[in-house]
Amino acid sequence: MGIHLITKDRDAGRHVSREIAKEFEEAIIASGQVTVVDNPYALVAKVTRNLAFKAAPLLKGLRASPETLLFSVLMGADFDKVFPYFLSGGPKSVYLFDAWPDHHAYIEAFLRKTGVQDVFFSSRQVTEIFNARSQPCAAHWVPEGVTPSRYRFTEYHRKDIDILQFGRRLEALHQAYLPLENEGVTYLYQRSREQLVFPRSEDFVDGLARTRISVCVPSSLTHPERSGPISTMTIRYLQSMASKCLVVGILPDEMRELFDYNPLVEADLSDPAGQMKQLLQNVDSYIPLIEKNYRTVCAHHTWANRWERINQVLKKKYSL
Repeated sequence: MGIHLITKDRDAGRHVSREIAKEFEEAIIASGQVTVVDNPYALVAKVTRNLAFKAAPLLKGLRASPETLLFSVLMGADFDKVFPYFLSGGPKSVYLFDAWPDHHAYIEAFLRKTGVQDVFFSSRQVTEIFNARSQPCAAHWVPEGVTPSRYRFTEYHRKDIDILQFGRRLEALHQAYLPLENEGVTYLYQRSREQLVFPRSEDFVDGLARTRISVCVPSSLTHPERSGPISTMTIRYLQSMASKCLVVGILPDEMRELFDYNPLVEADLSDPAGQMKQLLQNVDSYIPLIEKNYRTVCAHHTWANRWERINQVLKKKYSL
């Protein structure tokens, strides 16, 4: 049995937020274990997916191929990416980022109606939630990863961005760091929802390479209305480590299982500004931790590692 990887717009756009799934897809493709299928129907599916979604149980007999396993990497509820391919009766599996609580009912309906046999979630807590429900689909936890070779780093003494808080931010830390700009500290952050710190991926990679301290906080604290209690490690932690930044912030619960040591400096919420000034004055003393994080990520937390973990699960179930 072979694996067909269903993709969408692999060569379109260089927007940072669209790069995560693409990075994983590229690692899967590099393994040489899949056949790539760029979905030419994605745009149409986006318009008609609700109709197709409802019709899925009636169409499972179409395009059935017991010799092919369909697999796709999905962001949240971006299910148009896999239509009409997932209307077949053949075996199917997906990897899901951003499976926040408000999407759970829709995700569960998608899994049931399309007959997905195995779903891999980036969040441990979400995996536990779905496995606790009565459904034919098996849920597996495979955390986010990174491709270190896509990132780079500047020598420590040449880094010129002191603090970076990209994407979502914790306002308590942000407001504490703002006055540091008046003291000559270079602090970059997203100034509005529409204005990204680094809108293009090449600028993002360059910016991270030049950053001394990257502030990372789980979405459960920055966006509790969306994430609820889900505390998960996102790729920003790993991207920062692959760029040899010192990571300061709050450790997601599941990272305690993924690392056998604390890979970041826990933010002092009682005196964030004072802590940050001390860190910037003594960042060289954290070089051993920064280097250890880099080595650990390269050895254990790459997308190639994650794909191998998924592939092992699929091998046990199918003749791959």
